[in-house]
Amino acid sequence: MKQHITVEQLNELSEKGKEKLGKWWKPIVGDWFDDDGYMRIIPDDETKGAFVLNSFHTPLLSIGQMIKFLDEHRSKDMKYYWGVAHVETPSENVWYVGDDGQDELSRTKHESKDLCNVLWGAMKEVLEKS
Repeated sequence: MKQHITVEQLNELSEKGKEKLGKWWKPIVGDWFDDDGYMRIIPDDETKGAFVLNSFHTPLLSIGQMIKFLDEHRSKDMKYYWGVAHVETPSENVWYVGDDGQDELSRTKHESKDLCNVLWGAMKEVLEKS
């Protein structure tokens, strides 16, 4: 199972979406990020002194980071919240993510055989929403 989004997926975002993501991301040791098309990891504390994170570095989010983002971006009045489901039958093995609300987002459901991809679809929706 894929654990992080790819550089290509990150590049699906508009500049506005990347800016919103950059404001949300609080880098910590061990996070993956895009460095001019290359996947890099924030080094441990011993080597951090020689490492500088620039504003053009953007995160290659993990499954956990995407779940945290979606949790933080649910409706404040709880009119909707994000839900994740996994369906596994002899003919189907699919992850679904969507929200259980009455607003515009509730009409969109993301599905994929990979949890990382389905969470990324939901994140893009939030980041690109004006």
